[in-house]
Amino acid sequence: MSKKINTMHVAGVSYAVSVVLPAGGVGERMGLATPKQFCEVLGRPLLSYTIAAFERISWIDKIIVCVSPEMMETAEEIKAKWHHDKVTITTGGITRHRSIYNGVKACKLDDEGPEIVIIHDAVRPFVDENTLLNVVLAAKSYGVCFPLV
Repeated sequence: MSKKINTMHVAGVSYAVSVVLPAGGVGERMGLATPKQFCEVLGRPLLSYTIAAFERISWIDKIIVCVSPEMMETAEEIKAKWHHDKVTITTGGITRHRSIYNGVKACKLDDEGPEIVIIHDAVRPFVDENTLLNVVLAAKSYGVCFPLV
């Protein structure tokens, strides 16, 4: 399969951008039976809100969601029910770092991979496009960028 080239020259982004959402945690501090990323808020899983925030951004090509093996089926159901077409579900690792590693590897499975990868918490749906744009443009210019919020 050939690499998908992002032809959107939106706000200066003319290269492939992917997102990795580590969602393999158990939400231990919450003390709930269900990991918080799968808890429903107004009838929709929190994870779905976060995915939707990234899907609205035209210059993001792919969203990789890393979940525990036990939650793969649930994640696939969320993807189907909420029509998250940019999403690929992959298995997370035993730590957050391993989940991110697996997600970055999954970005490159079916093509050459993106030029920029955004790593974002799966339980934080309130992310705005302007912040992401600034992060992506800075990462492209300097090789890496970490926003402080």
